[in-house]
Amino acid sequence: ANLSGAESSKKIYYRSENRYTVTFNANGHGTEPATQTISEGGKATQPAEPTATGYTFGGWYTDQACNTVFDFNREITGNITLYAKWTIKQYTLDFGAGEGGSVTATVGGKEISSPATLNYGTSVKLTATPSGENAFAQWVDGSGEKVSTANPYTFTLTSNKTLKAEFSKPTTVYLKPSH
Repeated sequence: ANLSGAESSKKIYYRSENRYTVTFNANGHGTEPATQTISEGGKATQPAEPTATGYTFGGWYTDQACNTVFDFNREITGNITLYAKWTIKQYTLDFGAGEGGSVTATVGGKEISSPATLNYGTSVKLTATPSGENAFAQWVDGSGEKVSTANPYTFTLTSNKTLKAEFSKPTTVYLKPSH
């Protein structure tokens, strides 16, 4: 083929496209979303919010300490890891004693008072102390349903909870002599 001077001087340039990875680190809770591969200048797609029992998801951050929120409108110009922020859920424990005794509650060996606001997963130890001749009978929930007969009663708090110690009074039996 006979190329004219103008045609033979054309050059073809190939532009290589830089691609970067956006990695999601669940930061110890929930399931990590899939890594995304983004062309330079493109934007990451915000994944569905992860879930974790006992925690509330608080967004994606550029640092593991979760001080700097990641802006999903930001152009991606390099590989980046985003970290999930989690806040532990808190629940209320309301406890007390019915007639005939008292209750103490401890967390980590320290006494707490009712109602108490505690973190999800907190181990609580309730101890019922009968007064006088009374005897501990059982723990009941806010609906009066039996929960346990253990005393002390140790459990892990995973929701709002009301517990009450019930006590039994001594029974006096009068025997009538037979003739």
